[in-house]
Order: sequence, then structure tokens, then C-alpha cells
Amino acid sequence: MDFVDFSSPERKYQNAPSSYDLPDGAASYTITPEYEIPGSSMGAGSPKNSDNQPTEPETPKSIWSIEFYQKYFDVNTDEVLSRIMWSMLPSPNVNFLQHFIQNKPDLYGPFWICTTLVFAIGISGNIANYFQSPADRNYEWTYNFHAVSLAGFLIFLYAWMVPVVLWGALQWSSVSEVKFKLLELICVYGYAMAIYIPLSVLWIIPVGWVQWVLTFVGACLSGLVLCMALRPAFTNSGYTVLILLFVLHLVIATCFMRFFFHVSKNFGPNSLIPPAAPAMSMGAILPPTPRL
Repeated sequence: MDFVDFSSPERKYQNAPSSYDLPDGAASYTITPEYEIPGSSMGAGSPKNSDNQPTEPETPKSIWSIEFYQKYFDVNTDEVLSRIMWSMLPSPNVNFLQHFIQNKPDLYGPFWICTTLVFAIGISGNIANYFQSPADRNYEWTYNFHAVSLAGFLIFLYAWMVPVVLWGALQWSSVSEVKFKLLELICVYGYAMAIYIPLSVLWIIPVGWVQWVLTFVGACLSGLVLCMALRPAFTNSGYTVLILLFVLHLVIATCFMRFFFHVSKNFGPNSLIPPAAPAMSMGAILPPTPRL
């Protein structure tokens, strides 16, 4: 009797050894199946996880859900500190956007930098106003709560609205070949505001020329980092737009110093000395002469 093997092709390939050991001196070889059986474990199939289980395709998140914005806040402390440091140190060999932002832009740093700067300017501005107030016993100093709202308006208007306008101009402009993403521009402008946080503490010094020097140096450092990061988008149209952006960055620093920390002309060494009491006449001191 002859027996015929009617086993399925799948079972045949699963039981068959993939390699054979040949005698010494002969090369070993591997048997490769000529085709893949649909649904079998030999095919590529769907991607599998570490447990060799098929993974489900990721569903898109809704813009109204918190999960949609989690990727924009997925940064650690070292990354944020590194971006803050390089936003203050211009270097011709380092492009802040390409080396630190473009691969992983975030909103965590820009949001908290702007929020911290709002309260830093509001508190430091009131302290500077207190130091510059006349040392008169009759002068009653009051805290200016409007400084916080005004600082918040200026900071978020510049750090969040200017990138939107710049992004729209780059998208509809045929001159620029590089099209930055909106999130990248917001991230660059947000980190460029970090230098004004330590400056808001130094602006308390009630010396006019010191305040102006700090304003100019701080705006130049962060402005150069900002312009060098955006330079690839304006190589064909020249440096006119970059100069305009640099001047705008200097203007916002001047507004911070002028509105919240500026030393008035009436402030000086004599303003800290309390005024002397008015001299009293001898008639007011001596008692009246009694009449006979």
C-alpha cells in the first residue's frame, strides 16, 4: 500500500525545518518558502507590539479633546532649560529653530514664560515705582493692579499674534521658499521672551542709563537669536523683513521699560530726603503776655 500525504501547505511549512546540517565540508543552506499563506504567521501581516500581538491603528484625536494637545506639552525640564539658555546666546553656527525647536516644538515653555513674565513685570514695576516715590510722610503709595493687565496684553499680543501674522505672510508669499509651521514660530517667539524675566528684576535699579543699557543689550541678544532662526525664510528677499522684526523686538523691550520702570525726571537723591518741618515763629512758641 502506498500512503499519500494530504497535509495542508501551512502545516507543511510550519513543521518543516528551516535549515539542515550537512556533513563536514558542505555548506549549509536555508529553505525559503516560495509564497506566503494569507493569514498565516509567516507573512508580514499587521504590525505587532512587544508581546507579538497585533496593534490597532491609532485613531485621530479630536481638536476639542485634551489628548490632542498632549503632544505639544511633551517636554522635560532639560529640554526647556536648554531652549531657554540658547534663546539668549546668539551664535553664527547654531540656528535656534533648526537645532532645538523644529524636531519637537512645544507650547509648554512659551506659555509659562509669557505668564511668568507678566507677573514679574507687574511685581517688579510696582517695586520700582515704590522706590521712586517721594519720601514724604503725607504721600500714600498704592499698588497699581493695572500693571499686570497691561503687561499681559503687551506680552501675549506680541508673542502670540506676531507669529500668526508672520506665518500667514509666509504661507501666501511667493518670495519665500521655506514655510515654517505656526507652532514653530510661536515656540521661537515664546522662548525669545525669556530674557526679559531677569531683566525685569534688574530694571528695578533707579538709574536711567543703566535701565536703557539693559534694555538695549537684552533686546539685541534675543533679537539676534530670533532673526538668525528666521533667516532661511528670507534669503531671497534680503534682510529688510529681518531688520523690521529686530526693530519690533527692540520696541517691545522699550515699551516694557518705559511703561513700568522708567525713572522720572523729578526722581533724584533729594527726592529720598524727607522735607524739613516749617520753622515756627517765636510768637507761636512763647505764651501770651498777661494783662494787668
